[in-house]
Amino acid sequence: MVQIQSERKKSFRMDMAPLIDVVFLLLIFFMLTFSVLGQAMDVNLPDGEAQPEANLQEDINIMIDRDGLIRINGEPIKITDLRQELKTRLDARKDKLVSLETFDSTKFEMFTSVLDISRQAGAKDFNIIR
Repeated sequence: MVQIQSERKKSFRMDMAPLIDVVFLLLIFFMLTFSVLGQAMDVNLPDGEAQPEANLQEDINIMIDRDGLIRINGEPIKITDLRQELKTRLDARKDKLVSLETFDSTKFEMFTSVLDISRQAGAKDFNIIR
């Protein structure tokens, strides 16, 4: 006698839990993204044409060279006249910026003297160039 084996059908069942997790993660991501985009700010951009400033002021550059000579924007000046010259130039400016350029061989006493004179003349900000 021939035996017939009954074949059982294997049922395929898909687990929905991971799919639901992914859907909720995507939902949270899009909710956060769209709320950030809604916080934009209106900005008035300037026209593409820049207006040149009428009075471009020359920077104040003080250089102490290797020999201890002081120059303001390339012009030699004595240390005794430095305070008055700096005061005149700084009074004509909005920013009180002075650039000090020194060399490795510049004496520290000379550097500190020029720095102190610059402060007394009204300089508030300094660029130290070495």
